[in-house]
Amino acid sequence: MKKNTKTIIYSLLIFLVVLTALNFRFVFSYLNYQFNKPNDEAINTAAHTVKYGAYLLPVVEGPERAVSIAVKSSNTIKSDILLEIPRLRVSAPIIIEPSTNTDTIYKRLENGVVHYASTPMPGEAGTSIILGHSSAYPWYRGQYGSVFALLNQLNAGDVIQIQNGNEILNYKVAGSLVFSPFSEDNLKLAEFESTDGSSLVLLSCWPVGTNYKRIAIKADLI
Repeated sequence: MKKNTKTIIYSLLIFLVVLTALNFRFVFSYLNYQFNKPNDEAINTAAHTVKYGAYLLPVVEGPERAVSIAVKSSNTIKSDILLEIPRLRVSAPIIIEPSTNTDTIYKRLENGVVHYASTPMPGEAGTSIILGHSSAYPWYRGQYGSVFALLNQLNAGDVIQIQNGNEILNYKVAGSLVFSPFSEDNLKLAEFESTDGSSLVLLSCWPVGTNYKRIAIKADLI
């Protein structure tokens, strides 16, 4: 009996070690977030100013805020457009990929997050969808394998920013949705994405380490 108990315990320990090793990006991101949570003052400061070199640029306000970020679609894997999520301390380039081919998108995700081509550009009327990984294997080549690992930590009212040079678009988180891409839950997503103005949806696989479901975070332009 004792031998069987030890075998079970050892098996569980080995399983946990392997699971942690396979998801070390997420584990690192989660622990770093928990031990270094930004306070509300830091989040609010980040939401109102963006640092470029030695300068602090104000948030775009007034009529200019609804102007879309002007970007030419190309096959380049580099981008000067940045997605900033102050609460999660996430900063990642947004790759403007003109193709909706799955393999192409997966390749682009190695270099940042990807704007889904069939949706409006950020700042335009409608809902812009940004795709990103929530987890990846240790041997994953890109450095953004867990960029969206902590999306579930976002709260209503948190600010998400998109920056392109001197232009800054501010979005405020409005809600979240976990759904299955393999069922009629897509109807829920369509309703969730619906907007009368300009919105942003961050989309990733969920739970972390699986592609069983998807998590979507919706934010409205402010």
